[in-house]
Amino acid sequence: MMEYISDGNLRDFLKSNGKMTSQDVINLAQQMTTALLLLKTIDVIHRDIKPENILVVVDHDGNKIFKLADFGVSRILGPEKWATTYAGTPGYWAPEVRNQSKHDGRCDIFSLGLVLLECATGNNPLAKIKTREYGKLFMDNKLHPILFEAVSKWADSFSSVIMEMLSCDRNTRLTVTDLMARIGKFDGNEKPTNQNYNLSSLLERVFVQNRIYEYSLRHEIGRGAFSRVYRGRQLVSDLVENFLNLTSTV
Repeated sequence: MMEYISDGNLRDFLKSNGKMTSQDVINLAQQMTTALLLLKTIDVIHRDIKPENILVVVDHDGNKIFKLADFGVSRILGPEKWATTYAGTPGYWAPEVRNQSKHDGRCDIFSLGLVLLECATGNNPLAKIKTREYGKLFMDNKLHPILFEAVSKWADSFSSVIMEMLSCDRNTRLTVTDLMARIGKFDGNEKPTNQNYNLSSLLERVFVQNRIYEYSLRHEIGRGAFSRVYRGRQLVSDLVENFLNLTSTV
């Protein structure tokens, strides 16, 4: 039995409600970055972040909770810490994924940046660019100006963070730990500690709960597509412990 998701996915939410407020965009960024930090601790990259794969729950107080879903094309990175296979959705993939170059968790940062931009402005400038054109724009160094123009239309201080997420050069793009630190300057949240997160609530917050201590992350990874399976309580324990250790250095 899976957790009931009351408000559909982020695509449905945007269609019904239009653009999001700056604070909602920052909250979305914070929750998704938490999810990516958790994945980083077990060397998992999602590779298909888009509005359809982010689920929305609005609680009784009107707070929006966003959960990352669908790990169908995720990869557990091997010792080399890279993936090279073609995956993801046109209009949301990072340039290095489109070109089947080496990619790591920074490809998810680029995709999340596009999602945040779409939520803030109502427009993803890459959504209507055909696959072949996308590669040519990148190779001709014409992709960055398109992104810069789109971001500059959003007159908000957080837009500078999104622009750093959308660097076409992965080596100058924000890492997930850098992103969490930058978001903290906007939302005022303290770093996670053992006092304000327990072993189950953290995963329940950012992933879809399938049954007690078993989550969509474990379900997808355990389908045979990957070499490593995390089960039940051990999944929760491993992820949260590693997450707390990681964020203590942010």
